Parts: sequence; C-alpha cells; structure tokens
Amino acid sequence: MAVAKDQSMKSVRAGFYTSSENNRSNNKGATARAFEALFQKCIKDLSMTHSAINGERELKIQFIDKSTEDESYFGYVSRRRKSATLAYITDTQWVEEKIPLTGAKALSERTFFIYYPQIDILILSLNHLGPKPSDLAYLLFSTSGSATPISFEAIWKEESIKELLETGSNLRSCVISVAIPRNFNASEYELEGMFARQMINMIKGTSSSHLSLSLRGHSPMKKNIKGWLEEDVKSSIKELLEKFPGGDGRLTFEKADVVAQGDKKKKSLVDEVLTVRKMVLIQKDGYPTDIDVKNAMIQAKAENARYLTHYHLEQNT
Repeated sequence: MAVAKDQSMKSVRAGFYTSSENNRSNNKGATARAFEALFQKCIKDLSMTHSAINGERELKIQFIDKSTEDESYFGYVSRRRKSATLAYITDTQWVEEKIPLTGAKALSERTFFIYYPQIDILILSLNHLGPKPSDLAYLLFSTSGSATPISFEAIWKEESIKELLETGSNLRSCVISVAIPRNFNASEYELEGMFARQMINMIKGTSSSHLSLSLRGHSPMKKNIKGWLEEDVKSSIKELLEKFPGGDGRLTFEKADVVAQGDKKKKSLVDEVLTVRKMVLIQKDGYPTDIDVKNAMIQAKAENARYLTHYHLEQNT
C-alpha cells in the first residue's frame, strides 16, 4: 500500500469468535437468525441503527452493509463512555488539549464487526474501552424474539489449551504476571469471574507497575473429591486472557503458566488467544475509513483461513 508523506498508518487488532457451544450444538443457526432479525429491524430505521441499554451500558449498533456474496454483516457497536478519566488530544511535542464535551456530548467508543452466518465466524476490532462480545450478544438476543440466549467464545490458537481452561480438568498451580498501564482505571474492567474481579481490586490497590501471583491448590484428601484450584480461578484466567490479550494501553499478561492435574509440565497461555494486528491508513482527520478497517479485518481472516476452517459451522447435508 502506497502511503503519501502527509499520511500515517496505525494498527487495528482483530479477534476471532464463534457462537457458544450451546448455540452451535443445541440451537444451530440461532446466532445467524438473530443477526438477520436485528438487521431487518435496523433496515426500518433510515439510519440503519438500533440502540439499547444493558444495565448501565448505553449501546448502539450500526449496520454498514450486508454482502451479497457471502451474506456477511459489517458494521460497528458503539458504547457511550461516561468515565471521569477522559482522553486528551496531543501532538508530537506533548502539548495536550481537552476534547470539548459541553452540554449532552460524551465520548463514544466503537468496536467494528464482521459476522459470517454460513460458517458462524465473528471478527471484532479489539478496543478495551469499547463494546465487548457480550454487548453485541445482548443486542442480538434482546431483539431476536427468541428464548435462546446468544453468546460468543474467543477462538484460541490451540484447542487443547482452550479445553484445559474449560470443564473436565483441574489446575494444580498457576503463575500470573501482569503489566499494569500507567492510567489504569478499574471501572473500565467489567468481569464476571470472582478471581478476575479480585485481581482488578488488587491492581487498583497498588501503585506498582506489575502484579505477580502464584497459586497452588490443595491435593484432594479423598479419591473422587475435587481438590486443587477452584473452577472459578480457571474460568477467570480464561476470561482475562480472552478480553485482554495485550497491547493498546490495557493490562498485559507477561506470564500465565499453568500446570494441570496429572501433569508435571507447565503450559504457557500467553499469546494463545487468536488475534491479528493489521495496519490501516489514517485520514487527515485522524481516523481510518470504515472500508479500510473492514479490509484489514478481512485480510486478518484470510491469513488464518486454514486454521479457522476447524471452527466453521458444519452445514446441513
């Protein structure tokens, strides 16, 4: 790509997801139907948008187009940000200016998406301040008219690693080390796991740049009695790694080593969530065009096409 002297490039990180196992096994096609239902609802609005409130999270979805070739949906989900820790505009000399947010104005964070209904693959641009996969799932479920909940799971580079952090296995120990961003704001980290929330509280209560934890579970006293580390620890580690795979001013996992029950060899979980960083052209206003973001996400998918076929939804024969 030829870049003019007065233009610059910035990176976009893309993450890959599929519908939850429950949707895929017991309610095949539920996510695709929910996307189409929401798309048709937005068509009735000339702006092609739909907004909703999920708890304290104000959300909006904007469909940009639907492909006639593969029926994929492209658009973005926005979240209105009300944090007191606001962004500033700066230049190369570190002269900072406030963004004027007078009256009813507020910052809005975007997460772009491409969803392929035929193979049930979702690509998201990763923005730790923006909407999460769960926000998109809420928008889909709340307008689908179905009793089937919608949820998404991140795609991992190794299926065996993902299985290790799911049900059916116990962890003997884990060692975690995270780098803490200088402008850490605990309110921006909304997590489900109890251990994950406890980690955020520990980080909140320290002024250091790193947090290291070493956990070792108790051996079960009796046969067939569950021991070792609690299930919540395992699910919390999985949640943290999926939501914060590193970079862009967020928590960064420098170490996440686990040892499973019955195994003496440690496994590193760092960089095992499938993400791709692509460069996009920045316009004079400082933003990339929607089509450039879309093309970057499509390129990220193409680079991992062979691996992603393992996650394609099987077609009815």
